[in-house]
Amino acid sequence: MRKRDDDTEEAIRERLKFYDAEVAPVIDYYRNNPDYIFLQIDGEPNIPTIFKDIMSRLEKIWENQK
Repeated sequence: MRKRDDDTEEAIRERLKFYDAEVAPVIDYYRNNPDYIFLQIDGEPNIPTIFKDIMSRLEKIWENQK
């Protein structure tokens, strides 16, 4: 397996530190703010499954707003 330059332990720690400081607070803001609809989507399945999940959730939201 080929190792990338940014796969060092220090680089990974820096990415996690950035996530904790910059990304997680933004996610929490939108998740906990009632002015926004926050959808947590599982990105692990294949693309068609993810697309179907997103569309299903959006259709439910649109139906509830009628």
